[in-house]
Amino acid sequence: MEDKLNLVANIMNLEFKDLFRTIINSTHEYIYFKDKNSRFIYINDAILNCFNETKMEDVLGKSDFDFYPNKFAEETFAEEQEIIKTGVPLLDKEEKLIQPNKKTSWYKVSKYPLYNKEGELVGIWGISANITRQKNIEYQLEDANTKLKEAKNLYQNQSEIDKTTGLKNNRRFYNDISKAYARYEYFQRSEDKFCIAFIDLDNFKGANDLFGHPFGDFILQQSASMLEGVIRISDDAYRYGGDEFLITYKGIDLAQSRKTTTRIMKNIEKYTFKREEQEYKITISAGVACCSETIGVDKLIKLADSRLYEAKMSGKNRVV
Repeated sequence: MEDKLNLVANIMNLEFKDLFRTIINSTHEYIYFKDKNSRFIYINDAILNCFNETKMEDVLGKSDFDFYPNKFAEETFAEEQEIIKTGVPLLDKEEKLIQPNKKTSWYKVSKYPLYNKEGELVGIWGISANITRQKNIEYQLEDANTKLKEAKNLYQNQSEIDKTTGLKNNRRFYNDISKAYARYEYFQRSEDKFCIAFIDLDNFKGANDLFGHPFGDFILQQSASMLEGVIRISDDAYRYGGDEFLITYKGIDLAQSRKTTTRIMKNIEKYTFKREEQEYKITISAGVACCSETIGVDKLIKLADSRLYEAKMSGKNRVV
């Protein structure tokens, strides 16, 4: 009976070895076994082909230093010695291999401690998969996503910037002011308080009629620069449309906002717009309103607009 069991064991052992060879040589993944000095003691056919070798005997006893760039071999040797020292496997690490010809390959690697039948740690064994194609696709997708984001940002920027003056446009104004109002209504903090100034260029149509639209655009551009030159970094200037501008003042009250707007008014009043032989003087009228005076964006704009109308009807060149 004992002889029969031994015979079965020997047959099973032989079949297992054949099965083992069949499995590891049928995969495209790289499977290898190394001793305690990180020298190859067994490899599958995929590694043999990778090393451009035809016989396993020509590889056994060698190490990564015989097949890979020195820096890469040093890193793998250190990893494997750590596994031998601690018995802790290395799982799913992505390795980047740059060959002397500058060709780059990527591998996903797992390495495990190797034990003999007595349970002694005698080396490591590992399995590596070439994921270069996958990584290249990832890089291509990242590049495509980056370009899409850049295009989206460019489109958004172009759709929210006035081409003539370079200021933010009324679309951006409504977006910003809605957020500001929501923040103020929620927190009711003094630092979230804001005011707006609705500004109109007085007699702007006369410049267009006298010198043409290019000179009118010049006035708009210069006026935009003068607005930005007076307001704080925390404030914002917008071209609302035509010869109308809007300013948002953050964290200041109605009196302070009117004071700043009056300074803009006086700067423009004494300024002469000159381009080549063309000269023109304009003034501005403005209506200022604060978020604490009314509820909602539309009502705030309507209040500022009504004060602008009052300034116009009172003789222009003034702030209400």
